[in-house]
Amino acid sequence: MIKLFLVVKFFNEIKIKRGLKFGVIIFAAFVAVVLILSNLYTFLEKKKQEKIIKELQRPYLEDTYGGKTPEETLELFIQALKEGNIDLASKYFVIEKQEEQKEYLQKVANIGRIEEMINDLNGKLDYKGSLYENNKQFKISDNNGNVIFGLIDFVKYPREIWKIIEI
Repeated sequence: MIKLFLVVKFFNEIKIKRGLKFGVIIFAAFVAVVLILSNLYTFLEKKKQEKIIKELQRPYLEDTYGGKTPEETLELFIQALKEGNIDLASKYFVIEKQEEQKEYLQKVANIGRIEEMINDLNGKLDYKGSLYENNKQFKISDNNGNVIFGLIDFVKYPREIWKIIEI
């Protein structure tokens, strides 16, 4: 009877060990699947975010309106105003302000003050400083040193062109 008990006990221990090994293998497989799915999710989310960022950056990368220097951008802007091309003139502003500036310039044109604006913008351009590396601020003065425009703010776009932030 004791022998039978020992044999049964022996087989029960083997079953428990097998069950334990099986449980450990199942648990390890579960952890591996969770890690793989987690990494896959992170990878897919990162790709999705990169695509969104790329789409948001696209207008700035495709924008070709502007000069290689702030002064050149201002000259192009003035030239567009001289030609009466309000649509083109507004494109020398940063993308976020183009529609607003187009409306403003159209109002200035409607009241017949574009020539006055052009004359004021043709004053002496003086560098005031910069807020950061890709930003420059200028003021425009008349021949007597009187400030006409206290701040013209420019920013450099990714395509190495300068855009007007504010006049």
